[in-house]
Amino acid sequence: MRDRPRVPVADLTVLLLTHPGGPVALQTLDALSLQDRHPSRVVLTGLDPNDPEIAETRAHPLIADDGVELLVREPLRDSEGGPAPLWQVIEDARDGLPTEPGHWLWILHDDSQPEPDALAHLIEATRRSSGVGIVGPKLVRADDPRRLVSVGHHLTRGGRVVDAHVARELDQGQHDERVDVIGAPLPGLLVRSDVLAQVGGIDKAFGDGAEGLDLSWRSHLAGHRVVLAPDAIVRQAENGHPQPTLTTRRRVRQVALARGSWWASPWRALGILFTSVLAGLGLLLVKRPSQAAAEFADSGAVLAPWRGVGARWRFRGRRRVRRRDLAALFAPGSSGWHGTQDTFHGALTNPRTPPTTSALETGPVSEEAESLEPAPSRFRSVWSWPLVIAVLVGTVVSVVRWRELWPALSGSSDGVRGGEIYPVTAGAAQVWHSWADPWTGSGLGSAAETSPWLLPMAGLTWLVELLPWVDSSQSPAAVTVTWILFAAIPLSVLTGYVAARTALTSRWARAATGLVWAGMAPLSVAVDEGRLGPVVAHVAMPLLVAGVVVAGSRRQGALRTSATFATVLLAALVGLFVPAVLVLTSIGGLLVVAFGPGWGRLRGLLLAVLPWALTGPWLREVADDPRVVLCGAGSGAVGTPGADAWQMLLLHPGGGLSPTLWWTVPLLLLALAAAMRTGHRGRRAAALLCGAVIGLIGALAAPLLQAGVVPAGHGASGDPVTAWSGTFLSLTAACVLLAAAQAVELPKRQGRASWQRPVGAVLTGVVAVAGLGTLAWAAVSGVGPQLAAAERAYPAVVHAQADGPEALRILDLSVTDDVVTYRLEGREPGLWVRDRVGEVVHAADGVDEAAAPGRVALSEAVVLLTDAGGTSESDVAHQALLDLAVGYVGLRADPEDPLVAALDATTALSRVTSTDDVLLWRVGGAGDEDALVPPARVRLLDGTDTPLTAVTVEGAHAVLRTTAEAGDATSVVISEEAGWADVAEVRASGTVLEPVTGQWPLSYPVSPGAAGQLQIELPPREVTWWMVTAGLAALVAFLALPFGTPRRRTP
Repeated sequence: MRDRPRVPVADLTVLLLTHPGGPVALQTLDALSLQDRHPSRVVLTGLDPNDPEIAETRAHPLIADDGVELLVREPLRDSEGGPAPLWQVIEDARDGLPTEPGHWLWILHDDSQPEPDALAHLIEATRRSSGVGIVGPKLVRADDPRRLVSVGHHLTRGGRVVDAHVARELDQGQHDERVDVIGAPLPGLLVRSDVLAQVGGIDKAFGDGAEGLDLSWRSHLAGHRVVLAPDAIVRQAENGHPQPTLTTRRRVRQVALARGSWWASPWRALGILFTSVLAGLGLLLVKRPSQAAAEFADSGAVLAPWRGVGARWRFRGRRRVRRRDLAALFAPGSSGWHGTQDTFHGALTNPRTPPTTSALETGPVSEEAESLEPAPSRFRSVWSWPLVIAVLVGTVVSVVRWRELWPALSGSSDGVRGGEIYPVTAGAAQVWHSWADPWTGSGLGSAAETSPWLLPMAGLTWLVELLPWVDSSQSPAAVTVTWILFAAIPLSVLTGYVAARTALTSRWARAATGLVWAGMAPLSVAVDEGRLGPVVAHVAMPLLVAGVVVAGSRRQGALRTSATFATVLLAALVGLFVPAVLVLTSIGGLLVVAFGPGWGRLRGLLLAVLPWALTGPWLREVADDPRVVLCGAGSGAVGTPGADAWQMLLLHPGGGLSPTLWWTVPLLLLALAAAMRTGHRGRRAAALLCGAVIGLIGALAAPLLQAGVVPAGHGASGDPVTAWSGTFLSLTAACVLLAAAQAVELPKRQGRASWQRPVGAVLTGVVAVAGLGTLAWAAVSGVGPQLAAAERAYPAVVHAQADGPEALRILDLSVTDDVVTYRLEGREPGLWVRDRVGEVVHAADGVDEAAAPGRVALSEAVVLLTDAGGTSESDVAHQALLDLAVGYVGLRADPEDPLVAALDATTALSRVTSTDDVLLWRVGGAGDEDALVPPARVRLLDGTDTPLTAVTVEGAHAVLRTTAEAGDATSVVISEEAGWADVAEVRASGTVLEPVTGQWPLSYPVSPGAAGQLQIELPPREVTWWMVTAGLAALVAFLALPFGTPRRRTP
């Protein structure tokens, strides 16, 4: 573009804009009187003619003595009676003023104070550069001229500001090289009057701080340069140039969309929408809500396009320069993300943690100087060699302890069995459906409430399945349980280490604390007895106790709030395995509410209430029968207490007594010594010992709180069923351990007896040696005899057909002392981690289930098989097996038992390859001799009740979606319990089918040909409630993220 002539400042008008409640205009007039050149006139806006300030202004020497003309514009009002917008005030102020090229306007506010040479430098910029239509000054803070406010606008073509940090910088001349800019703020702007008229004045669409940018951008498009005069300094307060708001940011984006190319505007808008939402979500993730709100504000510019459309229309026909010729004025698109990247980096790296060692004083320095030493990362603040060594030691201990069960740790094994664990063949999908479906359980199933711990186990099993060395065709669920039991010791080392951060600064001391925690008796006994829930509770207990301690702290801050929400989330998760943990967490939260200070009470209230809300519909089950809080995966006990009171005092829950039983005495003494300390450490130790007493009371009371008795027909029938006391002892042990940690580090203090530090050191050493000795004994003694490697109950071909399209069931018979017991197995996982209290709580439902038609048919089928009868009875038995979808009959008895011969003589039963433990018979099919239909969950029958075909089953309990040869089918027969029909939806060619009332097996009449398209679903229950719970859990998880402004932790 060829150069345009330089336009001299022949005539100068100052537009002095006043604001309600702003400073008097005399201050700005004083600054104008000090300029090298005086304006020809001053236009004063916003003052009533009767305002005394008008008279004072007229008497000012600049007006009265220097002959500068004063023009007063009365205040303007909008349609609602409020102050008129800025664009309207400026347009009214310049009405009647000259518009020839030599006339310039200097726009100032009543809180603008230009330096004495500011005007001279602005005028010099018009002479130095050709074609200048607007000159902008350097704006600095009125109360601190060392701080910058603005040095022109620097942004990308999409309107993303890249120099927002300028407003926080010291003015050291670092931006004085700027000359041509895309725009500058309105305060202090020197504008040619003819240029302002040519571009249409101040556009009404872009207020809220974007007026100067829009005016400058349009001036560029009209062929006039916008330059910066860095030597022209104007002190500016917030009246005339407020802090940028979200609306300002949105207006800047809208300016970019309105002044850019029309054909690129839609694509640029989509880019703004996508990047702003993406950046906003990322900033929310790292807990930067204010920056996230700013990013989301950008999307508002795209969602309100009509403002830009109107502005583009009003500027039509005025453009003289191609938009691509302005490319050099914009920052690169990538530079717009630097601020966001810095925010992410600041959130992830712990920017305010002071260095561990202080540098020597180098002498007097400026107070504005900042250290450039990088702060340690958050990862380095957690990771340490003592932690790695301790975890490795814990892993070695587990490896040695499990030496006799190494094969069970393989990813292709079937895990372990014994104690509270039964063999299971299931993957993540089966575990998920066991929790989510309204009809669950092995055999014929039931509508009983599912165990809440199946939900987290489904997630853990899914993660295990992702590992390449895990055979998903075996039993990933059993592998997951086995790995949890195996990893309990190293995980306890980790949690003990992390929890000790609330008391210890020495990382070696924390590592020793983790090792002592891993050797505690409640964990060893829980692993030996296969108690999944108590193992999980023990691993998490130090973190829960530490979370309550942090929540009750006097201090406030983002980290303590995050720790509280993390504790809430952990308590809810562990509470699904052992609901008693929810009760203990609530007690701790209520104690914080009662005795905690300030903000700690609010955090205590969150601990007391929020974990229960995260349990979802299970909370209603608690309300119906409070005994369910004693349930849990392996959390029940049968019979008399396993330990005496004195053993529980020594933190031993029962089982075999070890030589290390008394080795917890030094730990108890050290905890008592910590409670006798003065200061906050002593108070904290005393509070922890109160928690230990609560846990001990729970352990002693657990055997006395009987949930019921073992039902008749089961082993140990009539014995009381209670909660296992070891879970409560884990709480006691965690409190005692963290209390003892308060006495480990004794600072030097005047007045302390000289013997205290040596005695404390000796006692701490004894505790560490005893704890490590207990852990070593756990390794030497190995896993208890109750656990053994699990094996498949049936040959692989039987499991394959149970998981196959027919979903066959297995009728398992056992003969013990001439008594025949039976169970019906299928593809669905049955009881694999016992919940003895839950079994008792649901015993009433079990009585009703025993009278259900399917279970009556099952017992009758067993009677027909075990009683010797004629051919007719064999046919009836065969039909009963078909109705139950039994494909195999297994017998666990002596090969010479008479029942073996009876089964051999039964019609349609044929002996197949068996194992050492079980004899197997294959159940034959039914129907026409030339087209026998094998046993199956779902079959199609014709009008004579003759089976036509077996329908392929895809999911648990007859769930399917398939196309079959319908033929002359008139009914769909489903081998499920009668109550299954109440929760299932059966459709044929899109039509909902209804079962025949009072008939079992379930029979659904269907019109001819309609059964070709068959669909069976089990709609999930309480979907809305669970979605709300999931949303709440996501919010709590977000609030628990350890991002924010971390500070150095003070134990």
